[in-house]
Amino acid sequence: MHATPPRLLLADHAVRSSATVKTAGGDRVDCQLYDVSKFAEMLQAGSPTCLEALFPDRSGPASSLGYLYESPQWLELKRVRDQLVTPHALRRLVGYLDGQLRQLRKKKGKNWQQQQKQRQSADGAGPEEPVPAEFWRLLALLDSLLLDGAQETTSHRDAPPVDAAASGSAAEAQAVLAALAAKCELVAEDRLGTDDAVHLTLHHWVVNVRSTLL
Repeated sequence: MHATPPRLLLADHAVRSSATVKTAGGDRVDCQLYDVSKFAEMLQAGSPTCLEALFPDRSGPASSLGYLYESPQWLELKRVRDQLVTPHALRRLVGYLDGQLRQLRKKKGKNWQQQQKQRQSADGAGPEEPVPAEFWRLLALLDSLLLDGAQETTSHRDAPPVDAAASGSAAEAQAVLAALAAKCELVAEDRLGTDDAVHLTLHHWVVNVRSTLL
């Protein structure tokens, strides 16, 4: 994330939003670049990408996410991050994860049909597609954010632990997500963040960041 200098904000050419960088080991890594205004806009809309960037320490014990550098302005945003999670953001995260599982089931179905054409007969219901690591990271994040939202409920105590299911099948992933989705509806309205309050907080933050460039 970066703050585009004022002279470039008024320029005719667009600022690049993506880049490919080479690591010390020679590997090429695709990077997505966000101006602070765009990041704030996406965060208010409940972007899973932005939520994960703000809460890398909530994405499960096996998460390899972290920061190479944190500016004072970024630390200021992190200081109030718990107040930036709205009910809409929680529901959008649930919807995104559900969409990931739908795509996984669709992919499994296509692969199974292809294998059926190659074989005269087959046993079982078809090969399991592995659940992506990103799914488990975001599921752990959702679990953590919901724990912050309200006191522990019976439905949450009965839900399969995310850490225990993290190496499980798509069916186990669906079971955990269903339990967390139900809890989301119970606790989402108790979140501190509201759309108006989050908009105001992010607006002041963007203004302060840009003022450092003047």
